[in-house]
This record gives sequence, C-alpha cells and structure tokens, in this order.
Amino acid sequence: MSCHKEHYRKGANLALAGYQLIESLLKTYIKNYFSIVKSIIGNELYFGFDGQDYEEAPLGRLLQVFSKICDNQKLVKDLQSEIKHRNDVAHKSMLILYSKSKPSIEEFDDLNKSLEVRNKAIHKLYTRLIAQHDLLVEPYEENISAKI
Repeated sequence: MSCHKEHYRKGANLALAGYQLIESLLKTYIKNYFSIVKSIIGNELYFGFDGQDYEEAPLGRLLQVFSKICDNQKLVKDLQSEIKHRNDVAHKSMLILYSKSKPSIEEFDDLNKSLEVRNKAIHKLYTRLIAQHDLLVEPYEENISAKI
C-alpha cells in the first residue's frame, strides 16, 4: 500500500473513531440527563426515559434529542453541521481505498488534507461536548452519583 493511501486509511479510521466517540458521549449525556431529571422529579411524576431507547440510535437521532436537552445551541448547531461530513467519511472513505480506479498522489494529498481538517474539527467538538457534559453533571454528582 502506498504511503499516501496508508496515510489516508489511518486518517479515515481516526475520523470514524472520533465520530464514534462523539456518538458515545451523546448517549452518555442523554442517559445522565434523564437520570438527573428522575432524581429531581423523584416520585412526584412518572418519567419513563432512561437513555436506553437511544443506545442504538444514529448520530442524527442523538442530535435531535440532544438539541432538546442542551441549552448550548452553538454546540448543537456545530454538531449538527458535522453530520454531512461524518456521512461523507463513513460512506466514501472505503470506496476511495478499495475502488478499482485509484486516486492520484495529488488527489490523495487533497483527501488527506480534508481528513486533517475533519479530525481537528472532531477533536474540538468532542472537547466541547465533554465540557458540556461536565457542566451537566457537576451540580448533581453528590446527589445522584450512584445513579449515573
């Protein structure tokens, strides 16, 4: 495998792993949000959400729910704008690697630059999402640490 193709493969795998981390953290955020709501409501009102309904949900669905339970609309918007890029990486990267017509070195260089941009964006979004999650759980950690 050429070094350009190998570099692209590694970049695509890194991007896909980053998107998986974002999805996982969104699931954790949703689950913890529902746990917090249950602990605040107590037995006063039935609340049947627990996050399990979203364990197999795709990124788009997770972001629909997240947009309803997160007041950081800038983060929500930035995550939503990443969906198209995620779909491009997920659906096109393997086609590029394993198609019969191989990209030229210049095309691989352009593809690698594009993946580098995506990977930086993914890292920033993941870092912001962690910070948002921390803001969610910090005030309630003592009261509900056993439930989260």
